[in-house]
Amino acid sequence: MELAFAAPLAAGWATWDHHRDGTVLGETPVALAGDGSVHRFVPALEHAAAGFRWAW
Repeated sequence: MELAFAAPLAAGWATWDHHRDGTVLGETPVALAGDGSVHRFVPALEHAAAGFRWAW
């Protein structure tokens, strides 16, 4: 993911209990690259909701 505007203050890799309005079950901080991007390789994901959360 590439951000074309101001980089966020922080980012975290999170999992939720549901893909719609779910509750965050866990979050791990991730380092922002110099250009403000983050990357995560996910070899497989089934019956789960996961992604990045941002703090601006």
